[in-house]
Amino acid sequence: MGNKNPQQKLKIELDKLTRQLAIKLANGRCEHCHSERVLQANHIIPRTVLGLRWDVTNIVILCRKCHLYWWHKDIIGAYEWIKNIRDLNWLKRRRAIIENRKGNPDLKMIKIYLEQQLRGF
Repeated sequence: MGNKNPQQKLKIELDKLTRQLAIKLANGRCEHCHSERVLQANHIIPRTVLGLRWDVTNIVILCRKCHLYWWHKDIIGAYEWIKNIRDLNWLKRRRAIIENRKGNPDLKMIKIYLEQQLRGF
């Protein structure tokens, strides 16, 4: 992790925990083609939106092939697919969370939550 400050290190750790939990929730398979090979955590709403960066409901697990050659190439198809596998009100709730959030997320609390969720598996 090199010269990263404690906040940056914690964010990297949260990214790893979130990815681990999302893969467990997806039963260790690509949610599109069901492959178990080279799984990637793909954010539906960009991870730059900090309020959703570590929200596993904002992540779809895809194998590298589906991520690179389907998700990013067939945006309309991917959007239609995600609407079918997620609750239709999901995006509305996520937008409301983002709009109502004040300040930065509590990273330590997020870490505790993710660790508790992972222990449940």
